[in-house]
Amino acid sequence: MKPRIDINTERDINRIKVVLVEHKKTNKWLAEQLGKDPATISKWCTNSSQPSVGTLMQIAKCLNVEVKDLLHPVDKVMMPHGGQLDLTRIICVTQIEEQWESFKDFMSSMLS
Repeated sequence: MKPRIDINTERDINRIKVVLVEHKKTNKWLAEQLGKDPATISKWCTNSSQPSVGTLMQIAKCLNVEVKDLLHPVDKVMMPHGGQLDLTRIICVTQIEEQWESFKDFMSSMLS
């Protein structure tokens, strides 16, 4: 089971809605491109939830932009206890976890 990281911020993390508007695309269009429920896209666009790093990469490809264009330029997020969380580390850890899961699946298939 993957650990979940809960980030409470006063700022939006992604700017998916802004980029959709800039490209004259709708939430419905993005949902169709990704094969996702439009309600999921809406949650991303309102920043009430966040897509995975892999999904951000898919969104960037659909919109022909860089992943960084989909994110607000924030290096650190303030936590409720007053500390700071380094987003770069979260992204790296998430990518490592995803690669580890892929590797485990590959090894399982080889041993089956």
